Amino acid sequence: MQINQYGLSIIKMLRKFASQVSLNQLKELKSLLPSWSVSHDSSELRKTFYFNNSQEAWDFVETVGKIAAKNQCPPAWSLSHNSVAIKFPPESKQELTNGQVWLASFMDKAGAHIKQDESMAD
Repeated sequence: MQINQYGLSIIKMLRKFASQVSLNQLKELKSLLPSWSVSHDSSELRKTFYFNNSQEAWDFVETVGKIAAKNQCPPAWSLSHNSVAIKFPPESKQELTNGQVWLASFMDKAGAHIKQDESMAD
């Protein structure tokens, strides 16, 4: 998956925003991450992405995995046919980081882009 110029500008904007957000403001991020579940103590984010088939799910994991590794903020995730369950932080007793918040935002964009690319191929 290649990211166009528009996608790159979104990534830069999200990276800048995420670096400016304190963890005390996590509840306010609900407006930025409306499809994610935020734990009551604001220490954990969860979401399950659903795709049309296993190839889309695999493309998502491969794309996001590269970005997560590059930014050193991998999530806990599980892939099951056409769905990918994500949890930040990956282990209990860890704090949620700004990088993980940024990656969650990126995942939303990547998931939508992968679904759009597949529907255009049909």
